[in-house]
Amino acid sequence: MCRFILTMQFFQPDLLKNEKEGFSLVELLLIISAVGFLVLLLGSIPNSINLIGKSRQQSLAREIISKEIEDKRAISYINLSSGETPISDLRINLLPGGAGKILIEDCNPVSSPLLCPNSEAIKQMTVTVTWKTAGKNQEAKVQTIIAEGGLNQ
Repeated sequence: MCRFILTMQFFQPDLLKNEKEGFSLVELLLIISAVGFLVLLLGSIPNSINLIGKSRQQSLAREIISKEIEDKRAISYINLSSGETPISDLRINLLPGGAGKILIEDCNPVSSPLLCPNSEAIKQMTVTVTWKTAGKNQEAKVQTIIAEGGLNQ
């Protein structure tokens, strides 16, 4: 009984032996530019996170202000009392150091001659929300008017 053994030999071409080891100038420039891009990208991440947080806080403050304005406009004009009251929305606690107030004032023809020149039944409402971001005081404020016989009257 005869056995044949097949053997295969792999030959490596001598092409690689002629090249010198090391990196070309183009390869080095590509690596340096890729590393530089990564450094710039990683350096801007903290600033981006701060901006996203600040934007969320401003958006929440505006939502609270809008809700307070809607709530006050739902009250009849006669039941709107002048003066300053704190905002009772629980979402204000989501803002760091958050606080808010609503100031309702009767229209004064002397201080607002264009708004109520004939002593119309108009009240001026100012809603202010304040909070702190990175140790700095932030504020969102909206002024509007509510008139007798207005939107929901």
